[in-house]
Amino acid sequence: MSGGGERRARFRAATGKRGFTLVELIVSMGIMTALIGLVIAVIMAAFGNYDRGARLTDAKQKVQSIYNFCERRLAEASAVSINPAVAPGTESVIYVSGGHLFFGTPGSSAVDIFGSEFYAGHEVRILVYCEGTVMHLTVELRDTRENKLLYVREGAFSLSGLRLAGKTVTNPPAAANPAVNPRIYFH
Repeated sequence: MSGGGERRARFRAATGKRGFTLVELIVSMGIMTALIGLVIAVIMAAFGNYDRGARLTDAKQKVQSIYNFCERRLAEASAVSINPAVAPGTESVIYVSGGHLFFGTPGSSAVDIFGSEFYAGHEVRILVYCEGTVMHLTVELRDTRENKLLYVREGAFSLSGLRLAGKTVTNPPAAANPAVNPRIYFH
């Protein structure tokens, strides 16, 4: 044994006391602190992943609700006009304003479909183009706090009401230049 270790052994033998030195205690506390720090970092990362997953699920549900609302109303319409020069007075309208989806019927003012709480920190954008009696609809949901696109739902559906009536969409935007947040009139 060398100097310090020999003295420690003699002291323990003479007094019958056993224990740790101050250096051993400090080293063990440092190791424990590092381990606790690692455990906390792993737990925080897990909570962050959960939160991101919950936000993405919420965004998907909101976008799907908006998409379904538009599709249900437009698929069976017997007349559809996108961004007409003059607003027809006898048709319902769907449009986006201030990042919220609005719906109006003849003789009433348009209402925010889902209410302000639905959008909380989000804004909606709709892109539309048509190919005959098929409407291509894209719904985007953006986080206004982080200015980040959260979710996009793209789809196409047949405007079967138009097809049955032998009509086509008035002012149909082309695929190369989709209408962004258009006013869509229908009946």
